[in-house]
Amino acid sequence: MSKNETRQNILSAARTAFIQFGYEKTAMEDIARMANRAKTSIYYYFDNKDEIFKTVVEQECEAIRLELEPLTVLEGQRISISLKEYLKKRIDLVTSSELFKQISIAEFSDINLKLGALIHKGRETMDLWEKEFFMKICNLGKAAGIFNAEINPVQFASIFEMFLKSIELQFVTSNKPAELKSTYEAMVDFIIPKVMNY
Repeated sequence: MSKNETRQNILSAARTAFIQFGYEKTAMEDIARMANRAKTSIYYYFDNKDEIFKTVVEQECEAIRLELEPLTVLEGQRISISLKEYLKKRIDLVTSSELFKQISIAEFSDINLKLGALIHKGRETMDLWEKEFFMKICNLGKAAGIFNAEINPVQFASIFEMFLKSIELQFVTSNKPAELKSTYEAMVDFIIPKVMNY
């Protein structure tokens, strides 16, 4: 097994452990056992559990980003349709990920600030990529005269980010996710064409 394959095996085992036990209760021993490795060999690839967790979060976010990327190509189609599809697919991807469910809850919890910082670091690349997408939407909207010229694309993107992260939390903590999903999708279908009529 190559170094890269071994590293990936450790990360896959860690992902399973984090889903099964949560970040706090997962020990390096659990990761080593699930990866069929000696605990000491894990340290050859990673400094500590925090680094493993951050890397697992990065990989989860990257998998979601790659699924969403085709929906961010805005040329040649109505932007409102692309944005609606993006918002619906994004919530499906996030809420179908068992790891992301834990991430969403932990990120909004003030119990463990270190864990929140790790999650923020792990999500950073996806968050920046997504902000650029929403800034692009805003700039296209301004160019088309849909949005007021004074609207700040950075603020526009930040508001979308806050909205989506709070929606994530609602979905993962809801005891009626099917009802929430149908309501969310109806809102997206109603609001986006009204706001972005192009």
